[in-house]
Amino acid sequence: GDRYTGYGPSEYCNQPCDGDSSEICGGDFAMSVYRKSFSYVGCFADTNHRDFPYAMDFPGSNTVEKCHIECKQRGYKYFGVQASTWCYCGNSYGMYGTSTDCTLPCSGYTSEICGGNWANSIYEMTDSDVTPPPVPPTAVPTPPPTPVPTSSILPAPPSTNVPTAVPTSTPETSVPSSLPTTNVPDTSSPETSVPGSPPNVSTSPKTVAPNTTVTAVPETSVPGPDPAPVPHGQPSYIGCFNVAGFPLVSNSPNMT
Repeated sequence: GDRYTGYGPSEYCNQPCDGDSSEICGGDFAMSVYRKSFSYVGCFADTNHRDFPYAMDFPGSNTVEKCHIECKQRGYKYFGVQASTWCYCGNSYGMYGTSTDCTLPCSGYTSEICGGNWANSIYEMTDSDVTPPPVPPTAVPTPPPTPVPTSSILPAPPSTNVPTAVPTSTPETSVPSSLPTTNVPDTSSPETSVPGSPPNVSTSPKTVAPNTTVTAVPETSVPGPDPAPVPHGQPSYIGCFNVAGFPLVSNSPNMT
């Protein structure tokens, strides 16, 4: 049909296809809607020097749709299936002309034809359906570091450590232990000897200043704000629509 949204989407596309149970074929009063994204071109011959440059082999699982998806993801304009299991991709075709040998069923879906021996069943993708291959990033050269002249290097600043306090002491005062003896010259009187005076020692006690202790002030750590939560996107599925959205056929079963 030409329209499909007349009755809105449906949640009942949950029934497997009869020919391939790994695919979903709608549900009760619900259709799995597809847009035509490729068209059949024809059957073309192939040789050892391949008509298409990119090849993949899918034994037991090859289908026209599978090959279409693989070549679309790689940005090619055309794709072809060959000898039941092979899938080929390229941007041009027909190097060896047409063929009539496209008669083998697909290994993943026997109701479809997947080329033949040395023959490709070739399809063309629509322009809007082709995904161009990614463009590799352009490398930006890193500039060399700028040399720093030796004369511009400044000396390291002097250390700002607080010096440790040095105790202060009073120097000792030294006093002679005794006075010198005085001798009296010899006279008629007996010799008089003046005894030495007892020592008079005056010693000042040491005065020691206590050490000065510098107490470091602990740093105060201010916690930063909590990181903001990163939102996560949620994909939405679109593709299952009510069957009433298509033109109805009067003799369709289960329809009144």
